Amino acid sequence: MLTNKQLAVAIQDAVELERSRIACDLHDGVAQQLALALLKLEYLQHLLNAESNQLALTEIQKTITIIQGSLVELRHCITSAVPLQLTRYGLSSAMHNLLEEYCSEGLQIAYECDDLLDIPISLEVCIYRFVQEALNNIRKHARATRATIRLHSATEALEIVVEDNGCGLPDNLHTQGAGLQIMHARVQSLGGSWQIRSQPGQGTTIQVSFPHSHIAEC
Repeated sequence: MLTNKQLAVAIQDAVELERSRIACDLHDGVAQQLALALLKLEYLQHLLNAESNQLALTEIQKTITIIQGSLVELRHCITSAVPLQLTRYGLSSAMHNLLEEYCSEGLQIAYECDDLLDIPISLEVCIYRFVQEALNNIRKHARATRATIRLHSATEALEIVVEDNGCGLPDNLHTQGAGLQIMHARVQSLGGSWQIRSQPGQGTTIQVSFPHSHIAEC
């Protein structure tokens, strides 16, 4: 009979497998179709430009903007669905690659990380997913210009802190936001604790701790 920890890991593995399948479907299907539609619209824009049809050009530009935004969102979904960076390069390199992706969009990120040795892969996935979801929330909702991420191995626990200088969270989102609920459930499944501090206009800080006594059991 599976223990609670083993069951949590089995569920997480099943979720990751399903995420990978969905990501492949998105990449091979709708992403390719949107990219093709964008190319066709850009070609039509080029043709109409020669005819000086301003109304048609305006509408095409609006459509192009919509598709470009959809592609950005879709690529984020695909990236978040497949932790290939983690399995290929390990946590340290995967984290740097993840942060570079968000920095390229204009967010300034300060990153501090202790040497993290002998961490179970289940915990690595949890840490990676937690930071990824936190950054995604910052990108979508916080209107922040700066973020700080710290991974620190203290005496009794491994601590992960994500801070931003954004607009803060409404009170009802502290517990009801879907992304926050997913992060919280993932942390709890591996014996971690969770604390979130946020005030309107004063940014948000999320701190997660995994006791060293539990890490070996992950």
